[in-house]
Order: sequence, then C-alpha cells, then structure tokens
Amino acid sequence: MDCSQAPFAMWRLTKSFEVVSTNLAAIHLNENPFAGLSMENGEELKKLTKARDEKGLVLEWEFNNKTKWLHWHVWKENDDFIFSADDVSSLKENELYLHKIVDAIPDMILVKGEGSKILWANKAFKDYYNMSIEELQEIIDAPFQENEHTRQYIYDDAWVWNNKKPLRIECEPVTSYTGSTHMFKTLKTPICDHNGEIKMTVGISRDITEKMEYREKSFASAKMASLGEMAGGIAHEINNPIGIIMGKTSQLKRKLGRDEFQTDLDVIMKSSERVAKIVEGLRSFCQADERQLFSRFPVKDVLDETLTYCHGRLKNLGIELIEEIQEGLEIKGKKVQISQILLNLLNNAIDALSNQKERWIKVTAKENRGYVEIRVQDSGDGVPEEIEMKIMQPFFTTKEIGKGMGLGLSVSFAIAKHHNGDLLIDRDVSPSCFLLRIPK
Repeated sequence: MDCSQAPFAMWRLTKSFEVVSTNLAAIHLNENPFAGLSMENGEELKKLTKARDEKGLVLEWEFNNKTKWLHWHVWKENDDFIFSADDVSSLKENELYLHKIVDAIPDMILVKGEGSKILWANKAFKDYYNMSIEELQEIIDAPFQENEHTRQYIYDDAWVWNNKKPLRIECEPVTSYTGSTHMFKTLKTPICDHNGEIKMTVGISRDITEKMEYREKSFASAKMASLGEMAGGIAHEINNPIGIIMGKTSQLKRKLGRDEFQTDLDVIMKSSERVAKIVEGLRSFCQADERQLFSRFPVKDVLDETLTYCHGRLKNLGIELIEEIQEGLEIKGKKVQISQILLNLLNNAIDALSNQKERWIKVTAKENRGYVEIRVQDSGDGVPEEIEMKIMQPFFTTKEIGKGMGLGLSVSFAIAKHHNGDLLIDRDVSPSCFLLRIPK
C-alpha cells in the first residue's frame, strides 16, 4: 500500500512495533508513532492493535513542546501493523472549550445512553456525587440513590428514549454522596442523529430545595388568604339558617298544641344540621397539616363540602352550577388539602365571571387510567397562553392589587404534586378549564 502522499500520518510496524516505513506526513510528526506519547497512551495504542476498534482512539501527543490530539486507527497487513493518525487538535480544543462552558453552568447536566448508562456529566453533577467522569461512565445513575428513586429515573429515561420527546419533571428527589437529599426540577431531552434515531438523552437538573422550602413557608399565608375569602360566604351561609331557626321558633310559640308544628321542627332540624356541617368544615380546614393523614374518601363528599363554602357567592352573582360526578368515585389523600385546591379553583372561577353576561361553572369528576380527574370549567375568557407557564408560580396574579396574593394556584399545585398528581390548564376542553389529577 502506497500512502506516501496521504494527508494523514502513516507508519508500518512489525509485530515487535519496530518502524519499517513511514509516509511524508508521519515524518513531519515523528518517525516513531510511540515517541512523544506517554507510557499510558502508548499502552492504549498497543491495545488498539488487538481491539481493531472501528471508532479508533484519540490520544494526546507531545510534539515540539506542543500538545496535539491525534485520531488513531490500526489495521493488519500481512505480518505488519499499519498505523494511521489524523490531527484532530482543533476539534479537541473546541470540545474542551465547550466542556469548560458547560462546567461553568451551576445546573447539573447528565448525558445518558441506552439503558440509562451515564456517558458524560458536567462539573456540577460530578461535585454533587464526588465522582470523576471515569467513575461515573457506564453506571446506571449514582450509587447513593434510594431504590425507588433510581427506578423512577430509569422509567423516565425509557419514556424519553421510546417516545423521542422531552420530559419535564417539576420536582424529584436526588441524594448526594453526603446522604442529603435535595429536590430538583429536571428536563430530559432526546438527542437524535440526522436519521431521527435517538443516540442519547440529556438531563438538566436545577436545585429547587430552597424554593420548595419557601413555598411551604408561604403555605400558612395562603391558607389564611383562603380563610379570608371563605369568611364572607360562611357568614352569609350561617345567617340564613339561623334566620330560619329564629323565625320558625317564633311561629312554634304561636302554634303549640297544633299538629302542623312537626313540619316546622323538621325544617329547624335540617337548618341546624346545615350550620353544624359548615362549622365542622371550617374547623377541619383550620387543623394543622401535620395532623392530617392520608385517608380514602368519596369525591362527592369533598366536593359537596367545598361547594358549601361557595354557595352564597354563587347565588349572589347568579352563577349556575353544573355537576357531573361519577358514582362511587374515591381517592386517597388529605381530604382538607384536596378541598383547599377545589375551593381555590372555584373562587378563581367565580372571580372570572364577575363581568361576564353568561355565568356558569361546571364541575366534573371521573376515573381515567388509574387517576381521578376533577375539572373545574367556567364561562369566562380563560387563561391567556402567554401567562400559562407563569400561572403556577408563587406571587404571580392577574387580579387587582389587594384582591389576590398570587399564592392560591402555586400552593394548590404543590399539594397536587405532594399527592403524586398534577394540576394544569386543560386546553383540550377550554382555556377556562383547570384539571386536577390524583392517583385513584
């Protein structure tokens, strides 16, 4: 084989790695391909003669006090080895430069291949796990994770790989090498070749632990805001049955001895039960969250209790309420917290209808693929697309100053996530429809 004029360096070596011949490009580098290589790289190059790796091997080369990166290939011809080396120094320098840029990013960046095997990680990720890239490569995540965490990571990776679509994970726990667990917001994205075949996934994770702690501290403020909104409605609801009780009692004084007083007593009893139900609901709502345990309860019950708080506002504004609740539907969770989500959605819907001619709110609940889906839809204008991504953020509000703290939806979103569910705008129905999904 005559490669004397080839643009890449070539050497012919014997089995004992003695140089037999070189081309012109090789002479400009070094007559001996092992000269200028470190002992470790020299051994890597010898291993390549056995591996015959089609991808070749990129090794660092010291030449005239300059660092070069050469892409090596080896093949056998008769009893000799033919070595070729192509100078890829400029590409390698660009790669190292890009690595420095990515290492400067404080978010953790992780590149994975098929089967969730780690291919590369930036400095933030390596520091979090206190591992080098060589230690991380080819393992399936880091060894510090809980089993259920790792299973979820693998499941998410497989979803991205199989669907070739990005996956946004709003909150997931990640344990560091110190044993501390932080909460991260992660975006996993597929990387495909020119044929559309997926080659790897890139995950970018941002530590939101402080943000979550801040959100939890804001929870009490949000609850007080919700209680304030309820106060007017509760006062109205209590005044009506109390008025009936007083009126019917006055009539009874005049009707003693007559048979029809039994009907009046029934009205008094129903009105009293209604007052008790309202007061009990308020008392439960105000209980400390840490004392609330997950329990199974009918969806119809929590909806009826929540609607009790809104009955006065609905009636005063002339809003029609439409209910379509699947029979026998149950969920497991914290009943008071689910009630708080529904109360916030209903109050927002009522607020959205204050200036509308057509006024109705539709509440539906049904089971779908292992989830209970509760939708609150209204006849308002809906949420504009430009603020859809911000609507769940703390302190973001479209209401006038003094009429909203911007915490209701963010807290409701956090509660839904705490129940392994989700809260989102269901644009498949309408821009005025919020969907609460809770595992059945």
